[in-house]
Amino acid sequence: MIGKTRRVPYLVCLWIAAITLVLGPLGHAALGLEAETTGRPPEQPVALAMAPAHAGQLVSYALEVDFKGSGNVDRDPHHDLYEVGTTVELTALPASGWRFEGWTGDLSGDDNPATLVMTINRSVTAHFQPDAAYPEPVVHVTGQQTELNLGETDTITVTVTNEGAEQANGWGIQVRASDGLTLVEDPAHPLDDTPCAGAAEWCSLTSLSPGASASVAVGVRGEAVGSSATVSYTAWLTDADGMPVAVQYAHPVGALPCDRAYAGYSVRVLGELTTKAQRADAIQDAVRRLRGEYDLPPDLTPAEEEGIILAIAAQECGGHGFDNEILSGDWGRGVMQITYPDSYVGSGNADPCDVGSDCYLCRRGGALWRECRTSPAACLMYEAIEGQARAACAAYYANTQTGIDRNIRDGLYVLEEKHGWNIPQNIQSAVSPSGLNVSAEELGWMIVASRYGPDYTGYGQGPLFYVRLLGGHLQSGLVDHYGPDQAPLPELGARFADACARRSELDGTGVLQVWDGSGNVTGQDGGTARAQVANSEYFASLQRVNLFLPDQAHHHRVVGTETAAYDLTLTSGCEGLSALSGQATAGELALTLESVPIADAEVHDYIVDWTASPLSATRKTDADGDGEFEGFKTIRPPHAALTYSPQAPGQASLITFDASGSTDPDDNIAAYVWSFGDGTTYEGGAIEPHGYRTAGTYTVRLTVRDADGAVAKTSTAVQVSGGLYLPFIAKGHAR
Repeated sequence: MIGKTRRVPYLVCLWIAAITLVLGPLGHAALGLEAETTGRPPEQPVALAMAPAHAGQLVSYALEVDFKGSGNVDRDPHHDLYEVGTTVELTALPASGWRFEGWTGDLSGDDNPATLVMTINRSVTAHFQPDAAYPEPVVHVTGQQTELNLGETDTITVTVTNEGAEQANGWGIQVRASDGLTLVEDPAHPLDDTPCAGAAEWCSLTSLSPGASASVAVGVRGEAVGSSATVSYTAWLTDADGMPVAVQYAHPVGALPCDRAYAGYSVRVLGELTTKAQRADAIQDAVRRLRGEYDLPPDLTPAEEEGIILAIAAQECGGHGFDNEILSGDWGRGVMQITYPDSYVGSGNADPCDVGSDCYLCRRGGALWRECRTSPAACLMYEAIEGQARAACAAYYANTQTGIDRNIRDGLYVLEEKHGWNIPQNIQSAVSPSGLNVSAEELGWMIVASRYGPDYTGYGQGPLFYVRLLGGHLQSGLVDHYGPDQAPLPELGARFADACARRSELDGTGVLQVWDGSGNVTGQDGGTARAQVANSEYFASLQRVNLFLPDQAHHHRVVGTETAAYDLTLTSGCEGLSALSGQATAGELALTLESVPIADAEVHDYIVDWTASPLSATRKTDADGDGEFEGFKTIRPPHAALTYSPQAPGQASLITFDASGSTDPDDNIAAYVWSFGDGTTYEGGAIEPHGYRTAGTYTVRLTVRDADGAVAKTSTAVQVSGGLYLPFIAKGHAR
């Protein structure tokens, strides 16, 4: 049935006019009368005038209201025409046995009543449908467990309730289990069908009155240890009179028996994770669940943050099959290699680390191992508990989801603490050596990640080398370690793989400062620790300055605080590196100076030419600290060379160590410092004899220092065989 409000007048009178006119499309006045309406009136507003329109005239619009079906529409206010800006409320009034379905035209949706504002001529249609009573299925589950041990079966009950207004003449329930779970038939509720893999279905022609329910029970068994699996379910009702599919099912239904939307819940299957793939899944699951609980560097996407954390786990333990029970030589524990300080063990977990617990013993073992290097008493205690401590670590960080959760939590806590070391306030976007644009947020994560990993400068690889290794994982290693479902992050990985830094380290008396070309300083200045240079940080206790992604040659200064000597090491990891491979192709460059004399208030200013081969620097000297540099010196380090004979020495041998092949560009070698690997260290000549009392392998180290303090170092391993020992006279200044 279609109804229409008819005879809508289009004209309104001026306040003082007796004749009504409608402005036509071209603006001419035309005589207007009431008319039968068969559609929407023109979009132009109706202006009333005795002549062409003037200011002060009223502008009004017509509202046409139709309805389809049986019913009516009330409007408030009810006028033939409405002044511009009038708000009209429309209320759909269905006839008995009919229901309101919604609006079309200049209104949409099914709000009732609904409002519109008259700013143009408008048309609205209300739609009514005859009432029909249907059954309405609602499904829910009880008894579910979100964690199952491997092989454990949990029985759930799935219930469908008829919450409609008509009796159903039948019902059905379907349950599905994803990989890692299987469904186990309950003898009291035999299955009627298995429409697809992992699915079970029950159907019944038993009627369900409005408000009545029917239930089935089914077992859910954990079959494969790993990350979350899913149990999903749906239900439907049938009606003898027939009912639309959209109403019949509790969730939208597709064309296939198992192509439906479902309700559901997640289940984690716990147990021993025996393969790398299982442990990789558990690590991914833990990182995704737990990352948000810790205060980590902000403003990267969740996928990027998770990727960086997964890259750390891959770097630390991916090559060992993600064995969470691994204990490295320096007591690094688990997939995140929780190492030093040992109090990090358990720090990210809520469980107490009480005396006697696995957590406590795992901590204690590492702490005593470290103390053992300097304390014989600690060695005795370590030997007494070593086996028990190792077993405790394996139990606390077991190859289970719980154990991996513990290790990931502790690793996230460490990252949180490293972030809490105050990311430099001067962090800003930068350009990498290969010309890649690195955002301030990415650089912040690089700094935190570098603090997590080992200091690779001790291995000749340069600051931020650990970050470069993570870049390789982000580019492709995530897929290698975690499988094809883990998306790589090639662009972020390329920027991480091109990360680099320079470092200044002072040992001895004096104050360290680094200056840029704009007069900003990082280091101790006037008794205050400052970090003004862009992308720099200063550690006062270490007398260390790090410069991340440096864009210029900075000035490295030592300010004397008394008459003494200092050692200074300037290191760069930014030269000769390739961002494409994610590996360092040249390692670090370093300029080391030792035993450099300096007076109180004297200033030594160094600028390094990192592109020079061999490496060189200039040193300017301000002897009295008045800001005027009086001295200028080019620093070129020497070259150290070391040989020994005989090549196969025994205990009876007196070995000749020869450094005479060492050279200095300025032909000014000042000292040869020898360390023979048996506790004997001294400053001697270019050729030194030495013998060993016991057989073994000894590392002999040579340091060559020139008159400017620049040094070069080299070492060699000497294998001493057993045999008759003949004593010899050692050098008198050995110590």
